Amino acid sequence: MQCKGTGKGETEIGKGYIGLIFYFQDRLLLEKKLKKEADERDREEKRRIKEDERRKKEDERIKRDEDRKRKEQEREQDRLRKEEERRRREDEKKRKELEKEDERKKKEEERLKKDGERILKEMEKKKEEEERSKKVEKQRAILFGFLVKSNEKLVRN
Repeated sequence: MQCKGTGKGETEIGKGYIGLIFYFQDRLLLEKKLKKEADERDREEKRRIKEDERRKKEDERIKRDEDRKRKEQEREQDRLRKEEERRRREDEKKRKELEKEDERKKKEEERLKKDGERILKEMEKKKEEEERSKKVEKQRAILFGFLVKSNEKLVRN
């Protein structure tokens, strides 16, 4: 069944089938191309999402590291501050002990000084007493000697 010919042996019916074939081929190619582009976009989107997740994880890791370092520094500063406070308290305690020891030594020196002065006064009193006793003895001896001489004179007379 031949309809109008085109001069090349094609018929309208054949031309329609070929047109459909080309139409469906074009459509298939277009769908493949669109699917390929969609797949490429999906892969690109997945890659971008993975890259974003990787960056996010890296940022979180960096933040954790910074937080950990900051906490370590804070702990170290706390430890140093506590150590300094402990040293300061120990120094203050030693200073107070030294002040108490100095005060005790001063009191002991004052007591010894007073005792020394008292002993010196007692020695001076004893010395004065001894000197008085010697004077009194001397005077007694002189008087006794005078009495003895007087007595001898009286006895002679």
